[in-house]
Amino acid sequence: MEAVTDPISWEGASESQAHVQFRVEQAEAAKLEAEVDTLRERLASETQNRRLRYPIAIGALLVMVLQVVVSNAIFGWYGDTNAWDISAAAISAWMGTTVVEVVAVVLVVMNYLFRTRAGSTRRVALILMG
Repeated sequence: MEAVTDPISWEGASESQAHVQFRVEQAEAAKLEAEVDTLRERLASETQNRRLRYPIAIGALLVMVLQVVVSNAIFGWYGDTNAWDISAAAISAWMGTTVVEVVAVVLVVMNYLFRTRAGSTRRVALILMG
């Protein structure tokens, strides 16, 4: 009973509790500072990525347009050299590969530029492909 009523032991306990509380608050503050630093790094990285995305998207679209133009030129040359006697299978293959290429490039660019959730591109691809 003496230990409970002794003012010196209460003082020591109070200081000890205050010290523990102070250490807990310091740990929480350090954790919050680490989270802020992580968020700042993410923000800097995302800002840099946004600066890079536009030129990459434009470049990909230009390459796709160039490839489609070259493909059309080759197909035109093939048709001209064969007096436009082209089989339906060749025309279907040419059109199919062109459509698939355009859709694939658009999906890749969309996924890179407009990231949302993990499965969103898969859903868009399934919708576009049928």
